[in-house]
Amino acid sequence: MSVDQILDETKQYQLKGTVRHLVDPHRGTGSCCVMEAVYESGGHFPPHCHDTDQTLLFLEGEGILFIGEDPHTVGNDSVIMIPAGTPHCIYNTGLGKLRLLSIFSTTEPTVKMVDGLFPANRPLPDEIDQIEEMAAVI
Repeated sequence: MSVDQILDETKQYQLKGTVRHLVDPHRGTGSCCVMEAVYESGGHFPPHCHDTDQTLLFLEGEGILFIGEDPHTVGNDSVIMIPAGTPHCIYNTGLGKLRLLSIFSTTEPTVKMVDGLFPANRPLPDEIDQIEEMAAVI
């Protein structure tokens, strides 16, 4: 499955977010893949894993990255490495955009959705709903 097909397939799982390719075989490299993800306030990408290591570089905003069931606060300049096969998900907990680069050591990483992991593909946690309501008032 091509990287573009993977992106099309995963769009259905994202809430208030977009992902675009910056570097891949069609854009000048044969050895890696770099994507930019942008999530609006309250946006998220549900639990999933990849067949290769992933490095996340957070450029803007703040959020919570779950690696397994362990939450990690992330923000500007955070760098996180997620080993291949490790379930993870991201929530934008800030009022502004959460923007990050996702870097893979392969040109076509797979994405496998994971059930049963907190927050387990359910609606956003109450705290994020409250942040979203506050943002609507501002």
